[in-house]
Amino acid sequence: MTSNAPCASGSPATSPTTTMVVNAVVPASVTIAPSANNVCAGTSVTFTPTPVGGGTTPTYQWYKNTVAVATTATYTYTPANGDAVYVVMTSNAPCASGSPATSPTTTMVVNAVVPASVTIAPSGNNVPAGTSVTFTPTPTGGGTAPAYQWYVNAIAVATSPIYTYIPLSGDVVYTMMTSNAPCDSGTPVQSNSIIMSLVTGIGELADAKILIYSQDKDIFVNCSENAKQICIYNTLGSLVRIENNVSGLKRFYMNNIANAYYFVKIVTDRKVYTQKVLIK
Repeated sequence: MTSNAPCASGSPATSPTTTMVVNAVVPASVTIAPSANNVCAGTSVTFTPTPVGGGTTPTYQWYKNTVAVATTATYTYTPANGDAVYVVMTSNAPCASGSPATSPTTTMVVNAVVPASVTIAPSGNNVPAGTSVTFTPTPTGGGTAPAYQWYVNAIAVATSPIYTYIPLSGDVVYTMMTSNAPCDSGTPVQSNSIIMSLVTGIGELADAKILIYSQDKDIFVNCSENAKQICIYNTLGSLVRIENNVSGLKRFYMNNIANAYYFVKIVTDRKVYTQKVLIK
């Protein structure tokens, strides 16, 4: 500055320098993410925003199905199927554009909780002794690949989808199902119990004068009448020994067979007899 005052000193005079600060314009935007989607009914979900150009302390207004519900930094609630959630962010950045900014909408998928249950049915009951019976489960809420644990007289016997064996009269069969459905309840669950009955059974062995017993890991059958066939099965119904046209005492060598219960079926001209024998 050059002064025109008559007695000015220090003229011309220079002012201090001012350095301009120019902030870039930042477009404001926001996205949200739920802690989970495709959830089971009753599950709590937290929504977290990710702001761009929000400044140091952006503010939020949350909406559920277009109704304002919260102004917190995150939003937690228990959704219903089809709920539409979004947030409106107001930036405090000095040069933000497009504020307030609205996030995309998240539509919640909520699956109903399905109680798990299972029933079983045998391929037959009141069957002739020595007959293989297959048990088939009918699951509800079991998912795509339910798992099964089968029991005979409260003893675990198999984990197959179906169970086949040769029953004795009075055997009690049931299964426990474990569901792999995403929203099942009550699993593992026990099925109904099936009590097996036979047309003929152990009680008639005495009438036929048939003696069946085990000794030294072998099975002995002593039959007073001609046996057209003698079969030995394991508890899964697999044939492990067979002999045709037997009379008198017959020894079945079982040394290479695992210690377990086996079923001896004897077919005569009169009837079919069966008995359970333990090899130990």
